[in-house]
Formats: sequence, C-alpha cells, structure tokens
Amino acid sequence: KLFKNLTKNLTKWFIVPVLIISLVYFFTPYRAYAAVTFDATSNSGAITDSVSPFEISWSHTTTGSDRLLVVGIGHITTETINSVTYGGTSMTLIATVNTALGDQSSLFYLANPASGANTVLATMATTFSAGVGMAVSLTGVNQTTPLDASDTTVTENANSVTSAVITVADNSWIVDVVAMVGTQTLTVDSGQTQRQNVISAPGTDFGMSTKGAITPAGSTNVIWNDGGDIGTPDWAHVAASFAPAVAGGGGSTNAQPTLSIQGQTIINSQVIIK
Repeated sequence: KLFKNLTKNLTKWFIVPVLIISLVYFFTPYRAYAAVTFDATSNSGAITDSVSPFEISWSHTTTGSDRLLVVGIGHITTETINSVTYGGTSMTLIATVNTALGDQSSLFYLANPASGANTVLATMATTFSAGVGMAVSLTGVNQTTPLDASDTTVTENANSVTSAVITVADNSWIVDVVAMVGTQTLTVDSGQTQRQNVISAPGTDFGMSTKGAITPAGSTNVIWNDGGDIGTPDWAHVAASFAPAVAGGGGSTNAQPTLSIQGQTIINSQVIIK
C-alpha cells in the first residue's frame, strides 16, 4: 500500500506535470517577432517666431510594414499643444515636460500612419517662439499596443540629462526628444543614434534619437550631453520604448498560452495541480 501511494503521488506531482509541460511546448506554435528598424526622419526647420494660427507643419514620408510615427515638438515657452496630426489623423501624446525657464518638449506617436508623404501638423494654443517639429518613423512595430514604456526627466544646470526607460517587451526600440537651453552642441551616449539636432534662436537646441534593439528587456538609460562646451544648460527630456510586432500579424507580444489537461492547468509553463 505504501508503495502504491508513493507511486500515485509521484505520478501526480512529478510525472504528470512534466508530461503536460512537454505537451505545451510541443503543441504551442512558435511566435516569431518582427525586427524593429529605422525608416526615416524629418523636421520643420527652426521657427524663430510665430504668427496666427500658431502652427508647426512639415512633410514626412513613411514606408514599410507595421509602421510607427513618433513626433517630437520643442519650443522655449511653456505652451499647450492643442493637437498633432499626420495626414489628418490625430496622434497620441505620451508626455510633455518643461524646464523652470519654460523650455518644453513633447512626444507623440501614431501606429499604422498613412504610407507615403503626408503633412505633420502641430497646432498650438497661442503664440510661441523658437520652436521646432521633428519626426522619426519605424517599421516592424506592434500595431495593437505599440507603446511599451516611457520616462521623463527635467535637469537644471547640468552638462547632461538621463532618462531611464524600463522596457517590457524584448527587442523594443526607444525614441526620445530633448530640449536644451544653450548653444552647446548636442551629442548622444554610446548605443544611441542621433536623428535630429535643430538649433532654434535664441539659444535653444532640440534633438531626437533612437536606441535599439533593447535586449534583454529592462532598465535602459537614454543620455544626451552638451558636448563639453562651457556652461551648464537646462534640459527637458521625454523618452519612450515601442514593442516589436508579431511576425506576420503586428499584434500583441504579451499572449499567455494556457492549456488544461486532466485537471491540471498550465499558464506560461507553470503547473497548477487541482
């Protein structure tokens, strides 16, 4: 009887779970993910003054599949951005940050933007000065839940600014926008690629960069420097990560396969004995 109970328990607590796990891995389809890649970048050019209707506009061209457009808006007065559109389609605001002196940067995104050349249009609430609009487009991005994580940082009187983005999906890409008070030369840290650097009078620099693919997922620093020039500028920084698309589908990267067999439940290979 003791041997019989031992055999029964061994079957219940070891052999059956191992068998179920093996079946899950055998029957669960392999999910390949597309590689996020850089598509294009553009900017409006420096705007040193504004007149009604208080807009920043320029043309940006997107190509490829599973597209994503990220737009950074910067200017030297704290001002509300009423909307940003691409080809007439509204974009989603990730965050806006301001320095004590009023320099402001904002980051917007749009999944599945219209392909080809279209107009990016940022409409401000009232007048502004020394502004710029910039854009970066990517391909291979998750179309259902593209935004993976984000971070914002305001740093005063410093030679650099750092934001830490805690990515969730493996192989995500980070896109950021920065506004810096001063006339120093913007540079980025190792592993980043500077996509934009627009100097807009009086004495403010705006930039965008990308960093990816980020693997394994986790905390990743995105850093801008002032090039070591004289002075300690102020910084307004917004950074966000974007998840890769499922190959052939563009959908969520967070699916959790579940299987039940003979009273046993498996979620992501974790066995729950009932």
